[in-house]
Amino acid sequence: MRDFTITSMRIIDAPANPSGTTILAAYDIVIDGITLKGCVMTESATGTVTARGLLGKTNNGSKISAQFTDAELALEVSRKAADAYSALTGRTVSIE
Repeated sequence: MRDFTITSMRIIDAPANPSGTTILAAYDIVIDGITLKGCVMTESATGTVTARGLLGKTNNGSKISAQFTDAELALEVSRKAADAYSALTGRTVSIE
């Protein structure tokens, strides 16, 4: 198990995009001394929730992102993010 902390979460609950994916929340996380601000938790059209790294664009439209490349870490972060979301909203979500 990796050491990380989700330091804050902001509920978004945006409308689904055309493929059915919804951004549920944005969160900040500290992993190994690195703080990532503005990561997102999404819910697919099938109801699966996934914690993702940063997604965005610069002021000139260039895409920027940070991704979890360690599958085990990604699953652990998804679990903790889903637990935090459920605690804040009272809505149970599934990562599988």
